[in-house]
Amino acid sequence: MKYLAAIWLVLSVVIGYELTGMAFTRGFEQGYVEGQERALMSPQALETCTRWWFDGSEPRAKQAMNQYCERNKK
Repeated sequence: MKYLAAIWLVLSVVIGYELTGMAFTRGFEQGYVEGQERALMSPQALETCTRWWFDGSEPRAKQAMNQYCERNKK
């Protein structure tokens, strides 16, 4: 009887650990995808930001974005 209880306890812990890990992974993946979708800018928002920050100059905006990306790569 003690062995059966010990086996049941071990199996419960292992199954619980696996289910928790799967739930965490699914939640992480869902949050990552949602974050990526939110980070994307609509063309209208990009145009508005370009106009506001760079006086509508697309080359200046691209240059600033490239500089930002280069700084973050280092």
